[in-house]
Amino acid sequence: MNNRFRLRALSIGLVVLALLGGFFYLRSSNPFNQRAEVTSDLIGTRLEEASDLITTKYYYHNTASFENTREFYGWKVPFTSKRFLVSYDGIIHAGIPLAHTEITVTDDEIQITLPPAEILAHGIEEDSTQVLDEKSSVFNEIVLDDFIAFSDDQKKETEKKAIDKGLLIEAKANAEKGICELLNFSQDIQENYQIVFK
Repeated sequence: MNNRFRLRALSIGLVVLALLGGFFYLRSSNPFNQRAEVTSDLIGTRLEEASDLITTKYYYHNTASFENTREFYGWKVPFTSKRFLVSYDGIIHAGIPLAHTEITVTDDEIQITLPPAEILAHGIEEDSTQVLDEKSSVFNEIVLDDFIAFSDDQKKETEKKAIDKGLLIEAKANAEKGICELLNFSQDIQENYQIVFK
């Protein structure tokens, strides 16, 4: 009984060794395991998966006022003033629209031409909005369009300030860094190609 058990264990061991040997042989000789050719189409496909590459987020808090008075031939009509004072938090997303990226692959370089960085999204957090002061007139009431126009104007002003502070420059630099990290996941690219941004 003991000898039969040993014989069975030996047989199982030999089968396992044969299977492992076959696995490693096939792995080393399998044509599907060969190095994939790095082309501009391959790189483009990888970048397309990221779609719009948001690389920088700009958080801000703002307090601003709106005021409007009806006029008649250049004269402000009494008792028609309306105003409000609002505080809110916002976030601007900046990055690169990767659909417009140009890629050229040479023997040892991957040359990437990125479009200019731009603001991809800008939102105001509704939960953060607080009306600190409000005054309306029977002859000139505050309406929803006032808040919409005010919000649009404030967004444009804040975006300009953020751009002046270098938001888009930072977004482009972060995009280049992010793309390098993405492509260098491939050992083949990491070892054989230099990534160059034009």
